Amino acid sequence: MIEEIISKFTKLYEERHTNAQRLRDQGEKIWGYIFASAPVEILSAAGVIPVQLTSSLDEEAKGKGKEYNPSFFCNPAHDWLGQTMSGTYDYLEGVICPDSCTPGRSVIEAMIYEEKPRFSFPISYPCNATPLTKEFYVAELGELKKYLEKITESEVSEEKLRTAMKDHEEKRAMLRQLYRLRQRDDFPLKGSQVAEVVKASMVTPVQEYNSLLKELISMIENRSWERRKSGIPVMVSSLLLEEGGQLISLVEELGGDVLTDDFCMGARCFIELESPNLEKDPLEALADMYLGKVPIPYKVSIQYRQDLLVSQASDLKLKGVITLIPRYCQPVTLQQPFMDDRYKSLGLRSLEVEDGIAHEALRTRVAAFLESISEIPV
Repeated sequence: MIEEIISKFTKLYEERHTNAQRLRDQGEKIWGYIFASAPVEILSAAGVIPVQLTSSLDEEAKGKGKEYNPSFFCNPAHDWLGQTMSGTYDYLEGVICPDSCTPGRSVIEAMIYEEKPRFSFPISYPCNATPLTKEFYVAELGELKKYLEKITESEVSEEKLRTAMKDHEEKRAMLRQLYRLRQRDDFPLKGSQVAEVVKASMVTPVQEYNSLLKELISMIENRSWERRKSGIPVMVSSLLLEEGGQLISLVEELGGDVLTDDFCMGARCFIELESPNLEKDPLEALADMYLGKVPIPYKVSIQYRQDLLVSQASDLKLKGVITLIPRYCQPVTLQQPFMDDRYKSLGLRSLEVEDGIAHEALRTRVAAFLESISEIPV
């Protein structure tokens, strides 16, 4: 029965473009967003369905993206842009993108230049949370709100904002609950199955997704499950959940047990975000929730990311961490030595691999790493 529910999440993700086009044909407005710090609540309040731009893992799409980007930009930037310019995302009416790294900015700049999609709104997202940056970011969110009101020709009221905030917070709260349940000895899902659940959250209308996730959590909590087979406990960290999900499956195939994960387009979207204060002005509440709280390498301190990941590792008694580093991604690459030092201080082994590595080479390195940590006591 639980496999049937997981298959529904998998289907939602695999058929994401077909589903979005169907909704567009029915008169719905679909907007894309990039990165975990995107204020999707404002899109929902404007009557827009937000969907995360996802990686196709397709070499042809990456090649198309390289027509607009320097070749030394990361694969995600090539992939997102290549899909957009080749028509995969023609169902999008618009896209928003918080200020990020140089390749990320290049994606939104090319979209604006080519008018694919028709509307694009870059958001200036401050690096830290201070009274001054909060004031600035509230104003920036206000500009996004006005922009959407002009395009949709409808008011984005405080009531609509609060309703959207409740819906998205319900989703994040249930995902946090799902990750807490992973600590149970009888948790019935593998790490790869949890990844399927999270991937669907990025591309499914929030109320539809919440209904299905609520069913899954209720089933896990209200039944007794067999004690799961123990593998070598590890964490997998990556930028993209699509590529990271493939790595999780490989780790499990080789005898690992992925007890938690750290994905920019996954757990970072919900794991540390606190519930918004609905008594406040909605835009101010969103600024309080997002600023300095989304653990992305190019916007928060190394110390913040270290503390968060170490806390996850300590709570779950992990033996190692496997990090998939996007090629040419400077923020991740520059932080990684400091992350490794912190892992070592806790007796954790770590393995870094670069995306694009040949499958057999990746398999060999992961197998050797798991063997090397298998006898470490926890």
